[in-house]
Amino acid sequence: MDDIKIVKYQKSDYPRFSEFAKKSFHAKYILGDEKFLDWQYSRTGVLFLAKRDEEIIGFFGYKDFPYKVYGETKIVRAVMNLFVDEKYRMAGVGPKLAGAVLGEGGYILVSSYNEAAQKLYRHFRKNWTEAGDLERFFAALSPHKLMEGFHIPHLSPPPFTKEGGKLNIEKITKVSGEFDEFRHKVRAGYPITIERSSEYLKWRYLTHPFFDYQFLAARRDGKLSGFLIYRFEEVEDFKIARIIDFVAHESVEVSLLREFLERAKNSGAQAADFMFSGLLYKESLKAAGFFDVFGTDFAKFPIRSNPLSYSKFVISSR
Repeated sequence: MDDIKIVKYQKSDYPRFSEFAKKSFHAKYILGDEKFLDWQYSRTGVLFLAKRDEEIIGFFGYKDFPYKVYGETKIVRAVMNLFVDEKYRMAGVGPKLAGAVLGEGGYILVSSYNEAAQKLYRHFRKNWTEAGDLERFFAALSPHKLMEGFHIPHLSPPPFTKEGGKLNIEKITKVSGEFDEFRHKVRAGYPITIERSSEYLKWRYLTHPFFDYQFLAARRDGKLSGFLIYRFEEVEDFKIARIIDFVAHESVEVSLLREFLERAKNSGAQAADFMFSGLLYKESLKAAGFFDVFGTDFAKFPIRSNPLSYSKFVISSR
């Protein structure tokens, strides 16, 4: 259709966009909230709208982040929120939106995609690399009816030896330059990862319009040695503590994870989990009291309100 145009979202579009988003999903759909929309697409983010006349019929957005890609820092475009009104899905609206978002060169990151979206992405970009499914580790903290019928594996934690030096773990509410210093010290251990600068951490976690993220910082002899970020989610009377980000020297991983589990249980959580990619953390998670859900009943345990499905994770392209 020649009368369909792709334009960048403007503040003046919000009333119509909110109405379209809520009508297409539900009244509490998060993109229908102006505070969240402004937060998600602030600074390096762009949301494209597909319009027919002045009617919004689809949208697709992205946000650019600095990533460490092996030995270099590259800008990676994280794409998000692709949707087209069902009436226009055969009218070429999706490819027009994808052309606006994916048309430029550089690295692209996609998470939680479906088969139709995957075909669209592959049409515009070649050389995609499947990063696979997220790992999920789980800890049962206290009985709950939601976990009835799920067999909890017998845990045999590997031996754990504390290193010397005074270790202090505390909850913090501010992020300072010490996080930038710490990032430069540990980033070599992560082949591909977002650059967790203090600026990024403040935006991602401390200024989020809805979620209340908790920060734990581990310091050995006064020097930052690791941090763990988590939030609580509740469905009816079930409460789970979810690790969202975790970066630490290997020597403090287990202590930091055990502190997290103790705080989660004391806050009334019946369970805790962590979904992540890569090969790090597994032995430390087991030593702290987590188990890998793969091959257990808990592989089918509901994720509930977590916004990222762990059944599909990432494909990326240059």
